[in-house]
Amino acid sequence: MSNEPMSSHMEDYLETIALLIEEHGHAHARDVARRLNVKMPSVTSALKQLAARGCLDYEPNMPVLLTPLGRRLAEDVLKKHGILRHFFQHILLLPPGAANRLACRIEHEVDERAVQAVRTLTLAIESRPDCAALRHHLHETLAGTQSVPDKMIVNSETGE
Repeated sequence: MSNEPMSSHMEDYLETIALLIEEHGHAHARDVARRLNVKMPSVTSALKQLAARGCLDYEPNMPVLLTPLGRRLAEDVLKKHGILRHFFQHILLLPPGAANRLACRIEHEVDERAVQAVRTLTLAIESRPDCAALRHHLHETLAGTQSVPDKMIVNSETGE
């Protein structure tokens, strides 16, 4: 088992496996490949690495099973993703696809403290009576981003 930090790609595999299990009751390597749009050799290599780290049980041609460690790590990534996506979509009023893609990119880079700060901010903006003026201001100034096609929303620094 490795103590090295997990790469964003490995976190994506865990997240995808957890979602497939949630949706279908099981996850197979070919389903992971399809969902992530990668080739089978890449999936096989990643699954072997995750198995070596104690995150899953993997045998070729068998369903992939998350270990308790793998399930906890996947749940952590999914939780971060959900909090960030909700903030981008419901507070910053980004279109759903753009909010989802941005959450995918950021979820691997922020620590738990930052995610909890975003969650606290989101809850305050959404529910506190003294934030009504802020909600109104955000809706008025950001609502126009809803009409921008998802693929038009780019990072102004990198152009991506």
